[in-house]
Amino acid sequence: MPLPAAPHAIAPTRDCSQASDLVAGRLLLWAGQQCKKRLNADQEAWTARRARHRPWDAQPGKGGSAGSRAILSEVATWVSCCSACGALTDYRAACRQARKAGRSRVDGGDGCGGAQCSEAHRRARFRARQKLRAHKLLLGANTLVEPGDHIGTVHVYERKVAADVARVVLAQYA
Repeated sequence: MPLPAAPHAIAPTRDCSQASDLVAGRLLLWAGQQCKKRLNADQEAWTARRARHRPWDAQPGKGGSAGSRAILSEVATWVSCCSACGALTDYRAACRQARKAGRSRVDGGDGCGGAQCSEAHRRARFRARQKLRAHKLLLGANTLVEPGDHIGTVHVYERKVAADVARVVLAQYA
């Protein structure tokens, strides 16, 4: 890039050090101006980005907004039937176990604590959970869902069907 014109003419002199000092000074002045222009451009770009986006605390985030909390609390009430043994299972636990196994859909035994589905089966705890989930289905506090082809897709059953399933489970574990 060519050097900018000097504000004043350099007087001819036999002393070369004086001329080189002036050239070095001009270069330093020019470099400083270029740096200042770049900093101003960076500042303007930052200001434009800042104006385009919302502040960090207004971003949706991971579960902190009211909408996220509402849907997460809704999913927390979803109960599904284990396709291997027919027990009521927590849908989130089934999805978590399927993801851990590297699958994109929920299979039989995922999230289930039944004797044939789990190595860590505890009979008393399992019976208590089945009764609790069945009572919540009867009261309408839980929703009966069937996992779809992919994790996150479900078919929601009507309350009448959920109540029928809950009665069968209560009769089985009474």
